[in-house]
Amino acid sequence: MPTKPTPSNIAALMEHNKNHLYAILQRLFPGVPVECTYDEFGPCHEPAWQCTICLDKKPIGLGGGTTMQDASEGAALSAIGDLHRRFHKQNPSAFR
Repeated sequence: MPTKPTPSNIAALMEHNKNHLYAILQRLFPGVPVECTYDEFGPCHEPAWQCTICLDKKPIGLGGGTTMQDASEGAALSAIGDLHRRFHKQNPSAFR
């Protein structure tokens, strides 16, 4: 029986994107620098965040959300999709 989504297991699933991305990057590009940058938009009482993940100063993922964590997890998911499209055929084991 599937478990009902709760804030704690939703957060754990979201954190999985970021961890999975870093594992993929270590397999595909060991030693290449990864950087996350954040931009905040909107009023201070209701901010919106955008995160860009760059690999060797080249953007590979972009995400947004109402918190920095939401934005970074969205960017990680975007980066995983980009890397999968570009590198899965050559190196499928990197995406396990």
